[in-house]
Amino acid sequence: MRKMETNIAEYLKSLPKHEPVYYFPNPGNGGDSLIACATFQMLDELGLKYKLFLPSKHDPAGKTLICYPGGNFISRYPNTRNFLNQYHEIAKKIIIFPSTIYGHEDLLAQLGSNIDIFTREKVSHDFVRKNAPRVNLFLSDDMAFFLDVQKALRQIPVLFSSFTTMTIPSRRIQKGNLFEFQYFLENLNGDKDGKILNAFRTDQEKTNIEIPSGNLDIAEKFSYGTTKRRATYAAYRLLKFLNQYDEIRTSRLHTCIAGALLGKKVEFYPNNYFKCEAVYKFSIQDRFPNVKWMG
Repeated sequence: MRKMETNIAEYLKSLPKHEPVYYFPNPGNGGDSLIACATFQMLDELGLKYKLFLPSKHDPAGKTLICYPGGNFISRYPNTRNFLNQYHEIAKKIIIFPSTIYGHEDLLAQLGSNIDIFTREKVSHDFVRKNAPRVNLFLSDDMAFFLDVQKALRQIPVLFSSFTTMTIPSRRIQKGNLFEFQYFLENLNGDKDGKILNAFRTDQEKTNIEIPSGNLDIAEKFSYGTTKRRATYAAYRLLKFLNQYDEIRTSRLHTCIAGALLGKKVEFYPNNYFKCEAVYKFSIQDRFPNVKWMG
């Protein structure tokens, strides 16, 4: 299946150089921030002109839009459906960056050849091929796998002091600080599991696995946003926090990816549909021996 993979950087290089692309990230949790940070890194490295798509400011007619649903294009979530319903007949082109896709068959059947869809695993790829016959379909790793981790970790907190208080609500920063302080106290007191992080998801995608005591769903706690500055800050904080641990146990896809990129030992558990397992099989199992599938 890897033979079918498209080099997403080469794809982006093929876009017209004289006009900007308009990027619409998924405004989700810390995992979405990691995706956005990696995307901004790649767009900058390629020297592409881009703007953040603001529906209240930008007329999508004749424009190329990049939409990144991630895990937000399945039947239980309406956000991406609403976006495509509103713009797919107006925009010059809509590029859906590597995502998990399931459901919304009626919408997929309406999409035309101005829609380029990247899926991030085989299950979604087969589903879209069956249900969206007119789109241009591609396969690629999730964008977070392209993150330059060392570049993200080199970000010095003082660089963010001028905008964090202005662009990120202080309540969110305090929540992240609280969890980092909790880590410090646990290690100060000699917690025997101080180098193991349990980071299982606790939202609607959780499974019936028993949540361990002291579980830290850090992807939720570091939900600082997905604009360029917020995503850069969130990625720095998330990676810095994870880097303090030797082992990570999680059912969060991007907590797993971040741990894998940092070289941590990771025990990766399923979420409550196929996403985690499908991405593991396509992008992780043959590339990251430090990650063990627990499904």
